[in-house]
Amino acid sequence: MNELDVLPKTCVQIYQSDNYHGSGVLVEAGGVFYVFSAAHVISQDITKLLTIEGFYGVSEKYGKIEFGTLIGEHEARQKFDIAGACKQFCVTAKFKRSLSSGLRTQS
Repeated sequence: MNELDVLPKTCVQIYQSDNYHGSGVLVEAGGVFYVFSAAHVISQDITKLLTIEGFYGVSEKYGKIEFGTLIGEHEARQKFDIAGACKQFCVTAKFKRSLSSGLRTQS
């Protein structure tokens, strides 16, 4: 598999209420799916507590991805400008299997 096959499965555009905020990467680990991005994609003022209310991702391959829980410590998000969200399962079981198998083939 080359990069052009992998990128549509791992790249996510991040929106809040239909306004584009930036991009992130979709990763699966232990059956949990994560979207990682820069904290400034979620909020221009990363000194304030971040919230992912109203945020969602759009994948070229998988469509709309609803975010579950914001992960990480506030201090770490400020220091390293990184934010992550996780979802125990995505839209459907078919989506989860398809996504999981697609990501595992790149390793």
